[in-house]
Amino acid sequence: MKRIGKLNLFLSVFLVFLVFLAALPAAEPAAPSSEYRIGIEDTLVVSVWQHADLNVTVVVGPDGTISMPLVGEIAVKGLTKQAAQELVATKLKKYVKEPVVTINVTEYGGRRVRVLGQVNTPGSFTFAGQITLLEAVSRAGGATGSAQLHQSVVFRGTETVIEVDLYELLYKKNLKLDIPLQPGDTVFIPDNINSRVFVLGEVKNPGIYDLGGHLTVLEAIAKAGSYTENANLRQVCIIRGDLVKPEITQVNISKQILKGAVPKNQNLKPNDIVFVPKGIVAKLNFVLDQLSPSLRTIILGDSAIKAIQGKQGPGISITP
Repeated sequence: MKRIGKLNLFLSVFLVFLVFLAALPAAEPAAPSSEYRIGIEDTLVVSVWQHADLNVTVVVGPDGTISMPLVGEIAVKGLTKQAAQELVATKLKKYVKEPVVTINVTEYGGRRVRVLGQVNTPGSFTFAGQITLLEAVSRAGGATGSAQLHQSVVFRGTETVIEVDLYELLYKKNLKLDIPLQPGDTVFIPDNINSRVFVLGEVKNPGIYDLGGHLTVLEAIAKAGSYTENANLRQVCIIRGDLVKPEITQVNISKQILKGAVPKNQNLKPNDIVFVPKGIVAKLNFVLDQLSPSLRTIILGDSAIKAIQGKQGPGISITP
């Protein structure tokens, strides 16, 4: 009787479990993954069974070919591993009886993204298949404590800049921002230093300077070693805001130097850019054209500049 009681209990529990499983939503069938196709700059390890002298590690050349002993050049770009193995085996049949060929891709050179800026391991990373922004940042060791996550960008080609709020992605789990990356993309995460100003143009020591608690335009220029003899002090420019829609304000500091008069809008804010021009500035668009190469070098570094070379200059709003 005790055994029957235990059996009934087991059956009851089992029936409840079956009911629970039936109530669960049906699992979606796994989407078939598209098989990887060999690309330019991929590194392949080609092995021929029982013929170690034919084993090679090769890089797919710009023309899409690899070089194999006995058979020479073989076009493999665009082929799956299976198709490439069969092609190499077919070529070897003239020299080897029933060759068994294995090909493995050890480095996906044609599918590379760069992650630069405030990450723990900046650099270039190769990947197979698809990679997302979150995966790329993870491959780079994650963001550092100095990262300005809200202003991260993805540079694509020479014309496209995609702004992404990585804070929303990483900490608020907004997966809509986890965009798929394309080969050649560069992810850049700037730093979060909010107590600096940039002093560029006709100054003796252009660069980045600490804003401190309070800094005027003239004081910032003094920090940069003062102005040069070619400086136009009547049209010193303060550039404020991001590079997409900056605001440019002109300041005449010659009055302050000669007469002690306080110019309008002379107090600086974090990340302001003070640009001392050379000669008369007829068009303020010219200021940004002159400024952009220096500014991007300081803020982004050379690698990020190359990622955005060719991008048209941003729009400008002007405050006289």
